[in-house]
Amino acid sequence: MSNPTGRPTSVIDGSDPSAVTSYWLAGATPEPEPTLRGDTRADVVIVGGGFTGLWTAIRLAETDPSLRIVLLEQAYVGFGASGRNGGFCEASLTHGRANGQRHHPGEADLLEQLGRDNLRELVAFTREHGIDCDLEETGTLTVADHAYQVDEFRALVDEDQARDAGSREGLVFLDREAVRAEVHSPLWQAGVLAGPEHNVLIDPAKLCRGLKRVALERGVRIHESTRVTGIERVAGGVRVRTTAWSAKRDEPFGLARRLGLPFDPAELVGRRAADPVPDDVASAAG
Repeated sequence: MSNPTGRPTSVIDGSDPSAVTSYWLAGATPEPEPTLRGDTRADVVIVGGGFTGLWTAIRLAETDPSLRIVLLEQAYVGFGASGRNGGFCEASLTHGRANGQRHHPGEADLLEQLGRDNLRELVAFTREHGIDCDLEETGTLTVADHAYQVDEFRALVDEDQARDAGSREGLVFLDREAVRAEVHSPLWQAGVLAGPEHNVLIDPAKLCRGLKRVALERGVRIHESTRVTGIERVAGGVRVRTTAWSAKRDEPFGLARRLGLPFDPAELVGRRAADPVPDDVASAAG
């Protein structure tokens, strides 16, 4: 049986993905923020307490500290994909330069630089705010286990060095002896070493918890165990529904004008469980 609002346990039920606890989420977790109850108001409502939602909340609070920001999470911060990945944090925005060149040939260099800047700023942010997410600046070692890959690796490094001449962030070609000095195996024919500006290791659940702390410190209100079940346009705005409350937007375009962003403020209208539930909300609750 699904338990999306439960805390992590070691029990694994392969028939229900929500019952499977990731390695990262099995660790100690902070006390959850309270479920949204009662009436409240906000300028911005964010649905989801993963990396996207948390970073959005933090950046909005930085842009305008006066904003009333509410973040809603159905279970607890980091419960979804953000707390269930491999822990590899790569600078590439395109899953490799070759893929970027294939899909965005005129912007590959820009996307690569933006990715490096993004990773550099992420690392700096964790240090500035004391986020202990077991960050290790490891870099990446890619190995060749077939002879034909050796020339491909060498060409890749030559192209990188020609493009970023003089840069200390370039790729390094490793011959058979050099790559085996890194990982001793008779299978490896060559390797390409990318420094920590290309990749770091993190504990993603700890990073989520750290971002949650920073968001709370900046005045963001976070409500966990608050599941959103629908969003609809209503007279005067937009209503975001859950089984216990609804959210309504008002003051069209006011916030967008202040921030220069293409979205509007919102007004949250909470509803206690003991209160009568309107037909439109009840229909979403089932």
